[in-house]
Amino acid sequence: GYAVATYDRETVVIDAVNPADKKLLWRGQGTSDYYTDPKKYMNELRNSVRAIAKKFPPAVPAVALTAAR
Repeated sequence: GYAVATYDRETVVIDAVNPADKKLLWRGQGTSDYYTDPKKYMNELRNSVRAIAKKFPPAVPAVALTAAR
């Protein structure tokens, strides 16, 4: 089953999921400021995703990454 969690609007969550059994292998979390300007928002979100991905442990086998906001 899936777990449901409540996050603030600025929260960015990246899940690394094992494609074989759909089990969560790793979860990275950060924040991204919300902008009404789509270009500013996308730049901020891109920076946030990069910062979170840098924390991904390199020893974990290849996994499918899904981003949820």
